[in-house]
Amino acid sequence: MKNTLIILLFGLLSSLSACYEKPDFPNAPTITFDKIEKFTVQDAATLATKDSIIISINFQDGDGDLGLAIGDTLSPYQFFNDDGSINFNYTNHKVSVFIQEGETFVPFILPNAELGYDGRFQPLFEEGKSNPLEGTLRRRLNFSHNNFAPNTVMKFEVQIMDRALNLSNVVETDTVVIRASP
Repeated sequence: MKNTLIILLFGLLSSLSACYEKPDFPNAPTITFDKIEKFTVQDAATLATKDSIIISINFQDGDGDLGLAIGDTLSPYQFFNDDGSINFNYTNHKVSVFIQEGETFVPFILPNAELGYDGRFQPLFEEGKSNPLEGTLRRRLNFSHNNFAPNTVMKFEVQIMDRALNLSNVVETDTVVIRASP
């Protein structure tokens, strides 16, 4: 009886796995905006108030080659631009910040910031395996209240890049108010 139960269980598991088909995503990542959250916090060291923004995006990638390891900084991904110049990539999570001025949004650029708000996320795949991936990436950005007028309205554009240097589409977030007045 025990052997029959094991054989039935094995047969059931085999039939379930045979029914599962791998998703057919493109090899270049695709993203959609999920949500934006804001938390006002106080820096423990300086006691300065800042707004912490968390941007969540959903992603799909056909070959699952998403993420950069710590060692990848030492040998940046490089490729040639249309004009023949070399472009070095230390980041895989591109973020552009826009602040509202009147009825329009204008780019906000940090002074003396080489990478701006771009960042990195760790590998999301098993080394040596190529499988479709989908999930949600969350990115936290901090904005000191000292740098902004009260009730500054912001929005963001986000794009990710995989290890083969394929860029995703660009998504725009909802707006968020930083340094909000009570």
